[in-house]
Amino acid sequence: AVGAIAGGGRVGLAPGAEPAAPRINRIVIQAKPGQTFSRAVVLADLSLQEGQPFDAETLSQDLRRLFATRYYYDLRVDVEAAGADLVNLTYTLDMCPRVRRIEVRGCAAVDPETVRAKLTQRENEPLVENLLSADLDAVYALLAEKGYTAVEVQQRLVPGADGVDV
Repeated sequence: AVGAIAGGGRVGLAPGAEPAAPRINRIVIQAKPGQTFSRAVVLADLSLQEGQPFDAETLSQDLRRLFATRYYYDLRVDVEAAGADLVNLTYTLDMCPRVRRIEVRGCAAVDPETVRAKLTQRENEPLVENLLSADLDAVYALLAEKGYTAVEVQQRLVPGADGVDV
Protein backbone atom coordinates (compact mmCIF):
# COMPACT_ATOMS: atom_id res chain seq x y z
CA ALA A 1 0.00 0.00 0.00
CA VAL A 2 1.48 3.29 -1.09
CA GLY A 3 0.02 5.26 1.82
CA ALA A 4 1.52 2.93 4.40
CA ILE A 5 4.95 3.13 2.81
CA ALA A 6 5.02 6.83 2.02
CA GLY A 7 3.22 8.00 5.17
CA GLY A 8 4.93 5.95 7.88
CA GLY A 9 6.66 7.96 10.62
CA ARG A 10 10.22 7.45 11.87
CA VAL A 11 11.76 7.55 15.29
CA GLY A 12 14.33 10.29 15.81
CA LEU A 13 13.03 12.82 13.25
CA ALA A 14 13.06 16.44 14.27
CA PRO A 15 9.57 17.84 14.96
CA GLY A 16 7.94 18.88 11.66
CA ALA A 17 10.56 17.07 9.58
CA GLU A 18 9.27 14.96 6.71
CA PRO A 19 10.50 11.39 6.53
CA ALA A 20 12.66 10.66 3.50
CA ALA A 21 10.83 8.96 0.65
CA PRO A 22 11.65 5.29 0.27
CA ARG A 23 13.99 4.43 -2.59
CA ILE A 24 13.04 2.16 -5.44
CA ASN A 25 14.90 -1.09 -4.93
CA ARG A 26 13.68 -3.02 -7.97
CA ILE A 27 11.33 -2.58 -10.94
CA VAL A 28 9.73 -5.75 -12.25
CA ILE A 29 7.85 -5.63 -15.55
CA GLN A 30 5.65 -8.54 -16.54
CA ALA A 31 2.97 -9.15 -19.13
CA LYS A 32 -0.01 -11.44 -19.05
CA PRO A 33 0.73 -15.00 -20.22
CA GLY A 34 1.42 -15.29 -23.94
CA GLN A 35 2.17 -11.59 -24.42
CA THR A 36 5.56 -10.15 -25.29
CA PHE A 37 7.06 -6.73 -24.62
CA SER A 38 10.38 -4.92 -24.55
CA ARG A 39 11.60 -4.10 -21.05
CA ALA A 40 13.82 -1.35 -22.49
CA VAL A 41 10.85 0.30 -24.25
CA VAL A 42 8.75 0.28 -21.06
CA LEU A 43 11.61 1.61 -18.93
CA ALA A 44 12.22 4.40 -21.43
CA ASP A 45 8.68 5.67 -20.74
CA LEU A 46 9.16 5.69 -16.97
CA SER A 47 10.49 8.62 -14.98
CA LEU A 48 10.83 6.48 -11.86
CA GLN A 49 13.92 4.29 -12.01
CA GLU A 50 15.69 1.93 -9.65
CA GLY A 51 17.67 3.74 -6.95
CA GLN A 52 15.53 6.89 -7.11
CA PRO A 53 13.17 8.10 -4.39
CA PHE A 54 9.62 6.81 -4.81
CA ASP A 55 6.99 9.46 -5.55
CA ALA A 56 3.28 8.59 -5.98
CA GLU A 57 2.61 11.58 -8.27
CA THR A 58 5.47 10.60 -10.59
CA LEU A 59 4.13 7.04 -10.63
CA SER A 60 0.73 8.40 -11.69
CA GLN A 61 2.37 10.43 -14.48
CA ASP A 62 4.29 7.35 -15.62
CA LEU A 63 1.06 5.35 -15.85
CA ARG A 64 -0.62 8.10 -17.90
CA ARG A 65 2.41 8.19 -20.21
CA LEU A 66 2.31 4.41 -20.70
CA PHE A 67 -1.44 4.45 -21.46
CA ALA A 68 -0.89 7.26 -23.98
CA THR A 69 1.34 4.96 -26.05
CA ARG A 70 -1.79 2.87 -26.82
CA TYR A 71 0.22 -0.33 -26.43
CA TYR A 72 -1.79 -1.45 -23.39
CA TYR A 73 -5.38 -2.38 -22.63
CA ASP A 74 -4.65 -2.31 -18.93
CA LEU A 75 -1.75 -1.60 -16.58
CA ARG A 76 -1.33 -2.37 -12.92
CA VAL A 77 1.46 -1.36 -10.57
CA ASP A 78 1.98 -2.97 -7.20
CA VAL A 79 4.15 -1.07 -4.71
CA GLU A 80 5.60 -3.35 -2.04
CA ALA A 81 7.90 -2.69 0.89
CA ALA A 82 11.31 -4.27 0.32
CA GLY A 83 12.99 -3.62 3.65
CA ALA A 84 13.76 -0.43 5.51
CA ASP A 85 13.25 2.59 3.25
CA LEU A 86 12.95 0.50 0.06
CA VAL A 87 10.08 -0.39 -2.27
CA ASN A 88 9.71 -2.69 -5.24
CA LEU A 89 7.48 -1.72 -8.16
CA THR A 90 5.83 -4.50 -10.16
CA TYR A 91 4.18 -3.44 -13.42
CA THR A 92 1.71 -5.91 -14.92
CA LEU A 93 0.94 -5.16 -18.55
CA ASP A 94 -2.05 -6.27 -20.60
CA MET A 95 -0.83 -5.64 -24.13
CA CYS A 96 -3.04 -4.65 -27.06
CA PRO A 97 -2.71 -7.10 -29.94
CA ARG A 98 -0.78 -5.92 -32.99
CA VAL A 99 -2.51 -5.51 -36.32
CA ARG A 100 -0.80 -7.97 -38.63
CA ARG A 101 -2.70 -7.13 -41.79
CA ILE A 102 -5.47 -4.82 -43.02
CA GLU A 103 -7.35 -6.18 -46.00
CA VAL A 104 -9.64 -4.04 -48.15
CA ARG A 105 -11.87 -5.93 -50.54
CA GLY A 106 -15.29 -6.11 -52.14
CA CYS A 107 -15.70 -2.66 -53.71
CA ALA A 108 -14.68 -2.68 -57.35
CA ALA A 109 -15.68 0.98 -57.84
CA VAL A 110 -13.08 2.33 -55.38
CA ASP A 111 -9.40 1.42 -55.48
CA PRO A 112 -8.36 -0.40 -52.27
CA GLU A 113 -5.35 1.91 -51.94
CA THR A 114 -7.68 4.93 -51.93
CA VAL A 115 -9.59 3.33 -49.08
CA ARG A 116 -6.36 2.38 -47.31
CA ALA A 117 -5.16 6.00 -47.50
CA LYS A 118 -8.17 7.06 -45.38
CA LEU A 119 -7.35 4.62 -42.57
CA THR A 120 -5.62 5.74 -39.39
CA GLN A 121 -5.12 2.24 -37.95
CA ARG A 122 -1.86 0.89 -39.37
CA GLU A 123 -0.42 -2.55 -39.82
CA ASN A 124 2.26 -3.60 -37.31
CA GLU A 125 0.86 -1.18 -34.72
CA PRO A 126 -1.26 -1.91 -31.65
CA LEU A 127 -4.96 -2.41 -32.31
CA VAL A 128 -6.83 0.72 -31.18
CA GLU A 129 -10.59 0.27 -31.20
CA ASN A 130 -11.25 4.04 -31.42
CA LEU A 131 -9.22 4.16 -34.63
CA LEU A 132 -11.20 1.28 -36.10
CA SER A 133 -14.44 3.13 -35.41
CA ALA A 134 -13.10 6.36 -36.94
CA ASP A 135 -11.80 4.40 -39.94
CA LEU A 136 -15.23 2.89 -40.54
CA ASP A 137 -16.73 6.39 -40.58
CA ALA A 138 -14.00 7.56 -42.99
CA VAL A 139 -14.73 4.71 -45.40
CA TYR A 140 -18.46 5.51 -45.35
CA ALA A 141 -17.63 9.18 -46.05
CA LEU A 142 -15.32 8.23 -48.93
CA LEU A 143 -17.98 6.02 -50.49
CA ALA A 144 -20.60 8.75 -50.07
CA GLU A 145 -18.28 11.21 -51.88
CA LYS A 146 -18.14 8.71 -54.75
CA GLY A 147 -21.96 8.50 -54.82
CA TYR A 148 -22.35 5.23 -52.95
CA THR A 149 -24.70 6.03 -50.07
CA ALA A 150 -26.65 2.77 -49.79
CA VAL A 151 -23.70 0.53 -48.92
CA GLU A 152 -22.73 -1.59 -45.99
CA VAL A 153 -19.15 -1.70 -44.79
CA GLN A 154 -18.06 -4.50 -42.50
CA GLN A 155 -15.04 -4.75 -40.28
CA ARG A 156 -13.99 -8.14 -39.10
CA LEU A 157 -11.24 -8.91 -36.64
CA VAL A 158 -9.54 -12.25 -37.05
CA PRO A 159 -7.32 -13.01 -34.06
CA GLY A 160 -4.17 -15.05 -34.50
CA ALA A 161 -1.31 -16.17 -32.30
CA ASP A 162 0.82 -13.13 -33.09
CA GLY A 163 -1.79 -10.42 -33.66
CA VAL A 164 -5.03 -9.69 -35.42
CA ASP A 165 -6.06 -9.29 -39.06
CA VAL A 166 -8.61 -6.58 -39.93
